Order: sequence, then C-alpha cells, then structure tokens
Amino acid sequence: MRKTGKLAYTAGIMDGEGSIYIRRTTKGHSSSSLAVFVTNTNEWICQWLKFQYGGSIQIMQPRKKNWKIAYRWWLTSNQALGFLKLILPYLNLKRPQAELAITFQERKQKRGYGSLTEMDKTLIEADRILMQSFNRKGI
Repeated sequence: MRKTGKLAYTAGIMDGEGSIYIRRTTKGHSSSSLAVFVTNTNEWICQWLKFQYGGSIQIMQPRKKNWKIAYRWWLTSNQALGFLKLILPYLNLKRPQAELAITFQERKQKRGYGSLTEMDKTLIEADRILMQSFNRKGI
C-alpha cells in the first residue's frame, strides 16, 4: 500500500472506529493529557495500527455474555500528536477533534507542565471541555 493510501485508510479507521480525547489526570497536580484510540472486535486492525504507528493494545473482556472480546489500540501525548499530524489531511468526521488535539498537545509541548502560566492552564482546560462537547453523544 502506498503511503497516501495507508494514511487515507488509517484516517478512515479513525473516522469510523476511533476516538480522540483529552482526559484530566491527577499525579500530584491536576493536569490533562491527549489520547487517541481505536476499539474493534477485529484484532487484526489493532495489530496493524500498532505495527504501523506504535502504541499499545489492550484486550477488553466482554461486558455481556453474548458480546465478543474487543481490542483497543491507543497512543498518548506526543506519540498521539505525531500520529494525528500524519492523518489530519485525510480525516473527515474527526478533523475538528484532531485539530483541537494538535493545538492542545503543541501548547503543552512548548513548555513543561511546571512552567505553564495560569493562562496556558486555563486554555488547556478549555481545550479539554471543548473536546468533551465534540465527543458528546446524542442530540
């Protein structure tokens, strides 16, 4: 598969099966981090993504008796940033989330968390809240 074909295929997987989110973490101080993941019952898709882009795979046991085992491939922080920059030109549905995630991670990357100004921290929290609204299900 040619590089553009691979990136377009990957963007299609992200548009259909993927999630981009900014989660609040607490490790001695309140912070937020970027995560990207694809969850699918087809293990091959997650293994292919890991082979192509790195990351990790988590096996998710079924919550109901008649459900299949699911696999979750995921990336975080700067690894997620690099991945999103690669597929951004090919994204459709998840483009707004990807653009916000890139802005968020680049803002954090510019300075270490300890040297962020109060304005930076406020903007990071605003990014997290906006991402939640992008990802909200329903009407």
